[in-house]
Amino acid sequence: MHRLRLARTARRSGLVLQPQVDLRYRGFSGQVWANVTIDAKASEMTDVDLLLTWTAHTGSVSWTVTAIEYEFPTGAPGTREIAVSAALPGSWGAPRVSVFRDLDQTDGTYATLSLSKALATWHRSRLTGDISVSWGDRKNNFGNFGLRESGGNDGFVAVTLTHAVSERVSISALVRAWEIIDGGLARSARSIFGKDDGIVAAATVTLGF
Repeated sequence: MHRLRLARTARRSGLVLQPQVDLRYRGFSGQVWANVTIDAKASEMTDVDLLLTWTAHTGSVSWTVTAIEYEFPTGAPGTREIAVSAALPGSWGAPRVSVFRDLDQTDGTYATLSLSKALATWHRSRLTGDISVSWGDRKNNFGNFGLRESGGNDGFVAVTLTHAVSERVSISALVRAWEIIDGGLARSARSIFGKDDGIVAAATVTLGF
């Protein structure tokens, strides 16, 4: 499966291209994802992620274990993570809890709780709403925000409109609003990144083989 995503943030007039390739075999899947900034003068690949995922089911629970390799061609040090997720896809909101453990740079832990719900469906189109909140421990927050305390990280709400063009081709449009939850982390984010919230709009084309 191949995905091509074009995204824009409302707080910054930057445009990025995010190609993604997925390969699946039985309970395993591999993924390559990249982030390319698009500028009027030049374009630059800033991030390449490699993922290997194993999925299993026990009763109504879906489990995934993922090994993630992060590489930054611009020169920043890369890192590795292990992620474990548990989801209830048959329950209302398909709740999912995910825990990420950094193995190289921060040695920290980051966790998310997310819900996803189909809001409307018609013909070949579907409108989906998503909400997520996250938490990081002291090491994670110090490595990412320079603040040595545990607390809420980012939270977001999003809506996605997906249309199936054919059995193998779909297009989607997404709008996501996010904000740093913890007050101390929000102040650190503003001092480091210049903002602690934002809105992202994206268009995605998915090709299945």
